[in-house]
Amino acid sequence: MRILALELSTEAGTLAWIEEGEVRLQLEWPGDGRRRPVFADLYALVRDGALEWSRIDRLAVGVGPGSFSGLRAAVSLMQGLALPDHKPVTAVSSARALARSILGETGASRVVVLGDARRHELWAGCFAEEDGVVQRCGDWIVAPAGELPEVLKAAGTVWVSPDWGGLGATLEEVCPPAVTLVREARRPSAAMVGGLAGDLASRGLAGEPAVPIYVHPAVSIAPRF
Repeated sequence: MRILALELSTEAGTLAWIEEGEVRLQLEWPGDGRRRPVFADLYALVRDGALEWSRIDRLAVGVGPGSFSGLRAAVSLMQGLALPDHKPVTAVSSARALARSILGETGASRVVVLGDARRHELWAGCFAEEDGVVQRCGDWIVAPAGELPEVLKAAGTVWVSPDWGGLGATLEEVCPPAVTLVREARRPSAAMVGGLAGDLASRGLAGEPAVPIYVHPAVSIAPRF
């Protein structure tokens, strides 16, 4: 299976070409998420022969949680690219893809991915492997750091955050002794997203809805006139 994957939920956006489970090519756009030359780089890859569009079997995209603008851009782009040839698109939670990677690295029983939800709150997703597939345990959680529920603090759990630079001190303060805290930023990548999407597709399993995951409900502003 040949997969083109895109992940723009964090400041380190990435694009990956995965063939039979192996990452053949990966681009990274660090820094300002508003200045990612995704279209230009894709065109250059196809023009130079590094990427053969006709050989792509599936597109994959990370849907967050994360950057509001990055998620919208990634979902819209991959859905648009899929239209001409009716290629399938598999959307997966970026946090789920990261958790799958951490579970593989650590052998932990569960991984909790935490991020900055703004408004003085954190978002959190708890993940574990069920029948060989990484699944979210329960709903997304949004809460102040000091009010994270006990279900996230079980022994054998690993905590990891793509927002370590801003949240590190807070997580150090609230992380219980029974939990292993990854003390560096670990961000989801296109390779992680594509790997999870390929695993799901090979098992005949669907991805997630191809819409950005927003942990806060939409805010409606009444018109002034």
